[in-house]
Amino acid sequence: MALMYSMKGDITIVKHDVHYLQQSHRALTEAFAQLGKVLTQVAVQDQRINMLEKRLDELAHGKGIVN
Repeated sequence: MALMYSMKGDITIVKHDVHYLQQSHRALTEAFAQLGKVLTQVAVQDQRINMLEKRLDELAHGKGIVN
């Protein structure tokens, strides 16, 4: 009988751990999704800055016109 109570307690602990891991997984999934959005925005900004630098270089060498 004592073995049954011991196993029941162990099962309860495992259930609690699984629930905690599921919550942590959801939080990490959301955080990685937000990180992906931020990285995309940074990549777009980097591309725009590179294009501006290219335009400035062309203007400095007299190859472009200012719009």
